[in-house]
Amino acid sequence: GKPVLLTIAPRYLTYLKKTTFDGLMFFIQDTTKNKNLEQQFAQAQKLQAMGQFAGGIAHDFNNLLTAMIGYCDLLLQRHRIGDPSFADLAEIKRSAVRAAALVRQLLVYSKQQPSHPKYIDIVENLAELSQFLKRIMGEQITLKITHAPDLGFIRIDPVHFTQVVMNLCTNAKDAMSGKGVLKISTQLETLLEPYRFGEDTVSPGDFIVLSVQDTGTGIKPENLSRIFDPFFSTKQNVVGSGTGLGLATVYGIISQLKGFIKIESEWGKGTTFKIYFPRFLKADNKEPETQEKQPAAMPVLTSISNEAPKLIFGLNVNKADLPEQPLKDVSQIKILFVEDENSVRAFGVRALKKKGFNVVAASSAENALEQDGPFDLMVTDMVMPGISGTELASIMKKKQPDIKIIIASGYSEEMARKDLSGDDDFVFLAKPYSLGNLTQKVFEVLNGAEK
Repeated sequence: GKPVLLTIAPRYLTYLKKTTFDGLMFFIQDTTKNKNLEQQFAQAQKLQAMGQFAGGIAHDFNNLLTAMIGYCDLLLQRHRIGDPSFADLAEIKRSAVRAAALVRQLLVYSKQQPSHPKYIDIVENLAELSQFLKRIMGEQITLKITHAPDLGFIRIDPVHFTQVVMNLCTNAKDAMSGKGVLKISTQLETLLEPYRFGEDTVSPGDFIVLSVQDTGTGIKPENLSRIFDPFFSTKQNVVGSGTGLGLATVYGIISQLKGFIKIESEWGKGTTFKIYFPRFLKADNKEPETQEKQPAAMPVLTSISNEAPKLIFGLNVNKADLPEQPLKDVSQIKILFVEDENSVRAFGVRALKKKGFNVVAASSAENALEQDGPFDLMVTDMVMPGISGTELASIMKKKQPDIKIIIASGYSEEMARKDLSGDDDFVFLAKPYSLGNLTQKVFEVLNGAEK
């Protein structure tokens, strides 16, 4: 049997109205369920607080990375291929871009990363991943995949589904020290009553369960409550063991889907992760598939000229320029650049001035409202002390209805649009952005290429 938690409350016994002590009565109550609920509530509060903390860190890091990437771009315009400093600058930028990828994982954990879900067949997607999984598992690990019939569909961003599978399988490989059996299976389960998962309560319904079972070392009981914490890892001494964000990322993705995770682990024998995806009977093929516009790389825009092609990271950056000129002379275009982070503001203003724009800088929304207009375009950060960027956008639209607006943020576009009414039209720019991202977005907005 399982151990239970008992509460024992002794009471004095007296006979009728006698004051003399006659004995004791013990009230014994099983409080295991109550204690479990208390622990689940405490865990939910901890995960919620860590999610908020992770989101705040991600925002601050995105500001720092924007400045790092931006100033690297400015230097790369002066130090071309063949220059002794070019390779050093290129490596600094590559490291900053890799850091940005880690920040995106933090945003996934804090549920602030944009996603573009689609109805997918989990069997087909696992079949596509199976060959890749066999390669990364190596010859010493046997991979077994089984499926239940008539599973239906799950609704998830395909990129996120790949992240979930890869993170779980990579953890399993590390736990088995490169040798063992990895079993991946799918089945249907029905949840009959609400289930508490972290800070969320999952509603009853049908779920497609993805199980990933390994024959590794297992997880110690004292570590189970921390397994989804960002940067927590039981593999501190394992070379190349990662960042400790793998399971935190899985937690964030599954929470956004209104699913949940169960862990079964026995120290010394292995672990099974069960991922519960809400089940859909059929895919809606008419559903529009929206994809966030992301540049394939971070090219550096150069001024339009007849000079020889300029290559940075193998790209002809001359071709990254706008295909057509803005609607009027660049020097006559007045841009209001609002950013509370000094380094980002200095880089942005400098980048746009190099393109010939008339740029006015503001360190806050309040400072921006004091500037003399009118302006053709406003580029503003979303999260600022006092009046936010979204609030500033609404105010500026009322003062000057024809102004074009770009809102930049390390958070998702969905968060920005939640704070604005449908009449507030703006274009979103994700942080961290490069010199090329910024100037290309500005040209596109001024030319009407972005609606």
